[in-house]
Amino acid sequence: MRYLTDSHTMKAVDNCSIHEFGIPSVVLMERAALGVSAFLRKHAEHNNKKTGIKVVCVCGSGNNGADGLAAARQLNEDGIDVHVVFAGTSEGTDEYRLQKSIVGNLGIDCVEYDGNIDFSEYDYIIDAVDTVSAKIELVLKAQEHNIPIISSMGAGNKVDSTQFKITDICR
Repeated sequence: MRYLTDSHTMKAVDNCSIHEFGIPSVVLMERAALGVSAFLRKHAEHNNKKTGIKVVCVCGSGNNGADGLAAARQLNEDGIDVHVVFAGTSEGTDEYRLQKSIVGNLGIDCVEYDGNIDFSEYDYIIDAVDTVSAKIELVLKAQEHNIPIISSMGAGNKVDSTQFKITDICR
């Protein structure tokens, strides 16, 4: 059985890290992004895709999106061809705006989501969106084109994560 902490405990851990230990939230975000980028690189190596990898990172405007932008930057720094799709509906969090600025300063290819992305040209999809409906849409696109997808499944304070079940998202 896999343990998923509830949102209140996770928020308490984040708050403790930030306020008691003095770890800035962008450092925590960087660590989360390192996990995503390391997993993608390891998966690519396992599947003998060491060069010429093309990744699309679809980002909402919350902290999931900010994590995705940080992962996109890390992959870009490793020489991986990364494209960012902004799919958020708001100006975004402070961390999101910071990560978006950094990605822009580095010249990483970014577009606003217009419903017209050709996912077939990518080897991987990073899902850094904030809503379940958008996540399902991305998973369906990934399945349609047989593309591996890495999803950031943060729940924030939106739901009771103790009620989560690990299952096929299409059920």
